[in-house]
Amino acid sequence: MIHPPEDSSTRICTAVIHEEVDSDVEILSEHQVSEVEHPSQFDCTSDIEIIQPRPPKRPIDASTLELPQIVKKPRKRRSALTSSAPLVTSITGTTTTLAQHTHLIATIARSSSNTVLDTFEQERLRINLLSLSSGRLALKETFEIMKIPKNRKEIATLASPMTLEEFMLGMYTILRMVQESCPGSSLSRPSEITGASNANRMNRKGLMTLIEEMQKEAWGFLKQVHGLLNESKYWESLSSRSTAEHVEKFRDQCHAMRSLIEEHCPSHGKRTQLR
Repeated sequence: MIHPPEDSSTRICTAVIHEEVDSDVEILSEHQVSEVEHPSQFDCTSDIEIIQPRPPKRPIDASTLELPQIVKKPRKRRSALTSSAPLVTSITGTTTTLAQHTHLIATIARSSSNTVLDTFEQERLRINLLSLSSGRLALKETFEIMKIPKNRKEIATLASPMTLEEFMLGMYTILRMVQESCPGSSLSRPSEITGASNANRMNRKGLMTLIEEMQKEAWGFLKQVHGLLNESKYWESLSSRSTAEHVEKFRDQCHAMRSLIEEHCPSHGKRTQLR
């Protein structure tokens, strides 16, 4: 390409432009260039507040921590009975007070062991004595009803063979519970009466004979257990050697037999049941 020749006016304008450009350019020294390349060295903190981080907290030594000790308050035990009023009526008709129960507990403790009974054993013995006394009271009331011939005749007339069989077996159960609680005592044999299973095939005379036999057998068991519980060795053995469940079963059985007899002897009248 052929460039047109430059005239003098063109060269003059070019020179003027170069001068203007050079006048606006500032030549930096090496020190200034270094400051530009490392701007972090500039003092920029004149108008800015630098927030220093908070010093870390001193670590807590776990070994110096002391957990609060839990103080377990002793359990307050309520006294069983604080009244001096009679608790129950004994089999002989006399009242039994708390002092007499306490004396009996001490007597049983000395006879069975020379060591002092701990709290658990004392509580178990106390419960057994109360349950046993309640059962003996119900047994005594049953005995008072059955010992009258007129009442026995009334019961034989109103009770069914199944009822008399239940009474006979219930009295035998009570008797064995008392005998088995005392080591060395002889055990009574169960009744050999066939029971009420054949009652449907009997005539009226045979039925009345069966009822009288079962009532007589039950009355014999009742008299026997009544006599055993008047002996201190059976009373103490049943209360000290038996579990609370065993004595409670004895109590419930005695009350059940009393209720059964009262229901079939209306002339005697019902009494308030004590548990």
